[in-house]
Amino acid sequence: MMDRILHVFSDPRRGVTVATAVLAVLMAAHWRPMLIPGIAILVLAIVWPAVATRPITWWVMALLWAIAVVVAQDHMEDHVHLFLAWLAALAVSLGATVHAHTVDGFIDRARWQARALVGITFAAAVAWKVYFAQFLTGTALWIFLVVDARFRPLARVVGISDARLEESHQQLKRLLDGSVEVVALDAPLWVDRRIVIVSVLTLALEAFVALAFLVPDDARIARLRLPAMAMFVFLTYAVVPVFLFAALLAVMAVTGGGWRRRDLWFIPAALLVSMVRLATLA
Repeated sequence: MMDRILHVFSDPRRGVTVATAVLAVLMAAHWRPMLIPGIAILVLAIVWPAVATRPITWWVMALLWAIAVVVAQDHMEDHVHLFLAWLAALAVSLGATVHAHTVDGFIDRARWQARALVGITFAAAVAWKVYFAQFLTGTALWIFLVVDARFRPLARVVGISDARLEESHQQLKRLLDGSVEVVALDAPLWVDRRIVIVSVLTLALEAFVALAFLVPDDARIARLRLPAMAMFVFLTYAVVPVFLFAALLAVMAVTGGGWRRRDLWFIPAALLVSMVRLATLA
């Protein structure tokens, strides 16, 4: 059984399409009606791969998701838009005219598409955080630590007690309900410095991922694409388990590396990290 699974995923065209079909099923968690086309395309990818590897199949899926994003936009998160772009990129890669029916022709195009999407996504995230200076000063992370319980382990690492977090949370609640006009989220200087260090290091890691995926394949830094993405996924989603985003980034990162068999471990590993963290939140 395991040999059969590895055989399927070792073929780039079929492996990428099956993995993306699984993503389509998982993404339906944002809007349940999309579970129907998700299951349909997964069945096609497993039972009828000749149809699942046709570009029209993925153009239809991309169209359905585009409609879903418009109709149910309140249910969508940022990674859904990236998934939509990935669906279109996969359709383009499968529809390439020159070597459309060869493994090398497909994976060369899919690899470029994945690299571009990952690189641009991370570069845009870095630019946005630099533009809004609250991230570099640590203010943004301070607020996340206070309002989002998923950040509690990180809060403890930087030295913020549960009592201090609860006090700050109540202050923010009073600010939001209009009871006060200003609140001061005070902390010892060494805690502030740790928060700033974590913020800057996170930004530096995201910038490194963007650079690694955007540089040409012959650049030395390109060899660090998967390790850099693995570090980002493991550190980020071990704290804030955005399971679907982790899965999407893992599939795109492995595709961006040429969908090599030795890199496939990263996909289940990324899922496992998020699942373990999710379990601890229950």
